[in-house]
Amino acid sequence: MAIMSTHPKDFERVRDLSHDLKLHQPDDLKIVPCFGVHPWWVSELTQEDWQEDSARDALPRWLVEVEDMLVTYPHSIVGEIGLDGFHFDRATGGLKAPMAKQVEVFRLQMELAAKHQRPVSIHTVQCFGVLMDTLSIIKKSTVKLPPKMYFHAFGGKQGTIDQLLALCGREPGKVYFGFAPVINFRSPKTADVVRKVGLDRLVLESDHEDAQFVPKSIEDCVDFLASSLDVGEEEVIQQTTRNAFSFYGLD
Repeated sequence: MAIMSTHPKDFERVRDLSHDLKLHQPDDLKIVPCFGVHPWWVSELTQEDWQEDSARDALPRWLVEVEDMLVTYPHSIVGEIGLDGFHFDRATGGLKAPMAKQVEVFRLQMELAAKHQRPVSIHTVQCFGVLMDTLSIIKKSTVKLPPKMYFHAFGGKQGTIDQLLALCGREPGKVYFGFAPVINFRSPKTADVVRKVGLDRLVLESDHEDAQFVPKSIEDCVDFLASSLDVGEEEVIQQTTRNAFSFYGLD
């Protein structure tokens, strides 16, 4: 189970939940804490969060908190981070966080993940052009891209798959995709996109905030992927488990 955070205020809760679950669940349960700032909550980073830490290469305080968690928990990943072009402020009618600020936060976290060689979980909604541009800039920099990337609740087209693989790496174990029942399964294009991705790059996900809905969503995800790919449910379960273990570094 990967438990995603969205803002520094979540970090301690994610850490504590990861610890508590390990104490009260079977030994074979794998828990991965994930630390990052989600694009929906970029606007909630305060002026204090953006104060630079002179002792840490002038990194903003919020990024120092992310790095501290990564160092303290070496099996953790960076997530959930990304870009969103469809999360609007009702009062102003504009994006909740300006895209330029989202890109800054996303790029800083991608570079941090590359520095510490951690996988990243990426949220992208209606801004694939900006995403491609940003990934290209990072790839050409001295930092490079993180070792593994997971595009969760993926809403792109089939052609976007080729673009992402060309940018991020076509080799096995580099790029993964997930499709959440609550987000993706209402779209008629999803089955075709799943087939384009292929079983060796898929992981299961629920994208629920409430844990009680997770088991049913995971079952629905298995059923949908099996139907879309015309394979058995057991094959989906086994391969997506192998993929998840590879992505999260559990194998």
